[in-house]
Amino acid sequence: MLAVSPLYFVLLVVTNVGVLASNGIGMFEDITRAQMDALGFGWVLVSTFYPLAFILGGVGVILCAVSLTGLPGARGWSWSAATAAALAVVLHLPIAPLRIAAMGFTEDRLGDNAAYVLWDPVGYIANYIIIASTILLCVAVFVGTAHKRAGMVIGGLTAVYLVAGLAQLPLPPFVISFLWAALGIVWLRGIRVDRPQP
Repeated sequence: MLAVSPLYFVLLVVTNVGVLASNGIGMFEDITRAQMDALGFGWVLVSTFYPLAFILGGVGVILCAVSLTGLPGARGWSWSAATAAALAVVLHLPIAPLRIAAMGFTEDRLGDNAAYVLWDPVGYIANYIIIASTILLCVAVFVGTAHKRAGMVIGGLTAVYLVAGLAQLPLPPFVISFLWAALGIVWLRGIRVDRPQP
């Protein structure tokens, strides 16, 4: 799942551009009632694909982390990564329903709606947790597999991405998908190496 994670974000970007840009929409909080009426079902798609991309990536982190729990030195890091990723997945689950519920807002703009005010920070927190779980997984790869350089490089880049996000630098969310893809490819290579030879 991690190796193909950029595809989830391609779907997200294509949907966002197709739905939002075609309606002249920039920031979500500035969406007016008339703009939301024009979006219609397009808002449901945008609202669903965003958390779905992170949920699928989170499940990939969980699967990869659990597969490493039997390796010497990696058990604690792997379980920590899986636990953090599971928490992030759980936090992402209500985002689509809350976004869809916000469709019926009666305030002047979406940013004044209670459902929006709730899901926006939850989404950021969930994203930071999933990024942190990726760093923990990279540590598990570093200490428990032969792919030490990959674990160190991908983990270092992911840590830089996390710090940049916490500093509120304008980095697109799809950057994490490339780090996941690199980690997924390393994981797949490790699976092949670890299989017993006939």
